[in-house]
Amino acid sequence: MDETPDAPRKGLSGFPARFGLPIAIVIGAAARLGYILFYRGAAFPYAGSPASDSYWYDGAARALLADPALFTSALHPPLYPLFVAGVYAIFGEGYIQIGLAQTALDVAAIVLLWLLARRIAGEREAIVAAFLYALYPGFIFYAGNLISEGLFVFLLISAALLFTVAASKKSIWTIIVAGAVFGLCVLTRANALIAIPLLIIWAIANFGVKKGIVNWLIIVGTVAIFITPWTFRNALAQRDFVPISSGGGGAFYGGNNETATGYYSQRGDIFADQVNPGAAENIRSKELFARGIEWITENPGDYAKLLALKAWRFFEPYPQARGKPDDRTKALISLIYYVPILPFLLIGLFKVRKDKRWLFPLAILTGQFLTALIFFGGMKVRDPAMPFVLIAVSVGVIGVFTRFERKRGDGFAESR
Repeated sequence: MDETPDAPRKGLSGFPARFGLPIAIVIGAAARLGYILFYRGAAFPYAGSPASDSYWYDGAARALLADPALFTSALHPPLYPLFVAGVYAIFGEGYIQIGLAQTALDVAAIVLLWLLARRIAGEREAIVAAFLYALYPGFIFYAGNLISEGLFVFLLISAALLFTVAASKKSIWTIIVAGAVFGLCVLTRANALIAIPLLIIWAIANFGVKKGIVNWLIIVGTVAIFITPWTFRNALAQRDFVPISSGGGGAFYGGNNETATGYYSQRGDIFADQVNPGAAENIRSKELFARGIEWITENPGDYAKLLALKAWRFFEPYPQARGKPDDRTKALISLIYYVPILPFLLIGLFKVRKDKRWLFPLAILTGQFLTALIFFGGMKVRDPAMPFVLIAVSVGVIGVFTRFERKRGDGFAESR
């Protein structure tokens, strides 16, 4: 039957497109709730280990609720601890409360990704991307863990959508709002700053050289306005210039030392009691950064090999093995998901290679890859860019499917 303006748009194999997003939402929510309620149990993994980010986030949220004036740490950016503190304040402290809040956030991310994919890829591609996101193992994992990646991904998708709208509407106010959301990205994961210089390419491609530079400066200024209050707070609390986080030195040295394998190296001397005991976080961070630089300059050959390892860790299809019983299960699930989509990813990237609407997603992907080279690799570094990778995969899937449909139609016509 021919489609009319009043007929529902069709998805794959004539499936009505309007059903695609709701089904993806249901599947995504069910996968995350199942992981939280039936797999993880009643406690956050790693939350009891002082070496874990989860331990810091939980302690920071509790400290913010008890007395914000006494909370002086800047080991991580502030937005995720504030999110956790808000959940604790409204719903009570506990694993289930955080898991449910992060599930709701990730379901919203599915909707935003669908909206973004419709703008930069197409209707059918958006449905495929929504399903891929709903079932991506990493995003299911982040929903059930006390880590900032889930919030970061949500904000990056939001920023990408706003930048895409800004490019089409040529509206300065949309650019300011997009810059504000990107400022929130920086206040969630400081490495988002690496992508800001790359955004000048997006700005010039979409607005021309002169106006593009002006708009890029507006973005930079908006981000600066958002991070300045936190920087000022850090100056008072740390008695030093700490723009976003005092954890950069530990992350840098953890990824650049004689025992590093491309991942973050869990070295004992990274922790506070073995590096200038009693010193402020920013002092320890500077000392650890200096150690990393010293190792690189003294071992250029080993560092070159380490860079290759970091690049591999960024693209590898399975999570870092930590010696836990479920590591093999996680690796198998990741391989089953990741390997089949690789050919479609290559096809999709080839198809969008000249589309300037993709410059923002490519800036984020490049920024995350540079993060891996500077610090360390792994799925947690790659995954913030995975929403955009999945849209590219959907472009490849629909491209192959459309070509198959055409060939099948031509063959049917010839047989008649």
